[in-house]
Amino acid sequence: MGAETSSTHMIFFIVATALAVVVSALLSTQVYDIANTVRDRGASLGDNIATDIAIINDPGQVPNNPVIIYVKNTGQRTIDHTTISVIIDGVHRTHTVTLLGGAAAWQHGDVAEFSITLTLASGDHRVRVVTANGIEDDLRFRI
Repeated sequence: MGAETSSTHMIFFIVATALAVVVSALLSTQVYDIANTVRDRGASLGDNIATDIAIINDPGQVPNNPVIIYVKNTGQRTIDHTTISVIIDGVHRTHTVTLLGGAAAWQHGDVAEFSITLTLASGDHRVRVVTANGIEDDLRFRI
């Protein structure tokens, strides 16, 4: 074996090492990005799991004009009651919210009263209450 062979082997070794470093850096960046995405989605899912609501009206006794819906925060997080959407029979409705018991924030176990200035016709209706992060509950009732 001559000096030329050793030099060729040395060049191939250096090129292979440099290529391995580049591939390793690219893979490392991709793994870091995937880990961040999984972490962010996990945090979002955790928020959704910790948030829950339940409409607690008696379906046979829903007040009409105004329509009054009682919703309990059954989750573990405080909910911003000013960002809640109320949909009656497929139409988004303007409403006022009162936290019962004089609460300052809508915390676990607290009930909020949603008052919608609306007179519903006799018959079957559906109300859906949706939080800002998409947690919802609905109730079918009859007037």
